[in-house]
Amino acid sequence: MTRAGSLLLLVSLSAPLCPAQSPAGEFQEATIVAVKQSQERTKGDDPQSYVVTLRLAEKHYDVLYTPPSGSNRVTFAKGQAILVKVGTKNIAFRDIMGRLVEMPILKTVDNPQTHQP
Repeated sequence: MTRAGSLLLLVSLSAPLCPAQSPAGEFQEATIVAVKQSQERTKGDDPQSYVVTLRLAEKHYDVLYTPPSGSNRVTFAKGQAILVKVGTKNIAFRDIMGRLVEMPILKTVDNPQTHQP
């Protein structure tokens, strides 16, 4: 076997063992369809929260997202696809550092055609 062939075999066998990969069915692709500032601010020094509408299959989910202090990147995220894990009360995603971030589900709409984010 050539050196290139053995390297290819090694890479193809080790790929399923990578810890960064999620088990099948755990995370699903969702699209951010709307981002609005949340009206619920408790203190002046609390970070701004946003109501983010996610489209996933035949549902829309409104979730409450509070970004790291000083960040407003979510306001420019409309149309982006992200991988999410849907729970009963929360939706989770992995941030750029790989940490799991959970967002409470505020509302679920089964028919997205009638939902106005």
